[in-house]
Amino acid sequence: MTYRRFYLQSAILFTVLTLMSSVAFAETPDECAARLDLDIRVTTFAEATAWYEQVLRECAPEEGAGEGMTRLTIEELQTLANTNCSIVYFEARTMDDVLILPRLFDGSMKLHWRHDIAGDWQELQAGELQILTGGGVSDQFTPFWIPIDEPIIGAGVHQFELRTRAGADKFEIMETWGALYLVDINC
Repeated sequence: MTYRRFYLQSAILFTVLTLMSSVAFAETPDECAARLDLDIRVTTFAEATAWYEQVLRECAPEEGAGEGMTRLTIEELQTLANTNCSIVYFEARTMDDVLILPRLFDGSMKLHWRHDIAGDWQELQAGELQILTGGGVSDQFTPFWIPIDEPIIGAGVHQFELRTRAGADKFEIMETWGALYLVDINC
């Protein structure tokens, strides 16, 4: 009789925990932020930054996944499925704001960009061929800018659509730390 009671209690506990976890997954980003704000005591800028990054990490919706969006991870080389282009992004130097400069090292492509997940897509313009200091042919790259010859600027989500003759891929970068980020693309 005690074994039945134990198994019944275990089954009830398992069911309650399962329901609680499914409710946590169903919360909206605002509900998630409110949950993280229940007992916040921020006294320094570093604490405020850490809390903000936690909210973004836990509460930001994973937008674009249904469109085949790939979120890049800093300093991790990734190969995109349709275009077979390899992409890596990294911090070149710290700055007051987030600046992103895509650089094409080989091949030809069209690159579209939008800030956040609801903005209008803009085609980026290819700049003049540049060579890294002291580099040779393998160090030639083409920078891509927004139409007014400026870098992509602003913290948050930056979404890109890469088009080549082999196909198209979408990827995004989520950055809040002020720095110049280089996005190196090789197709």
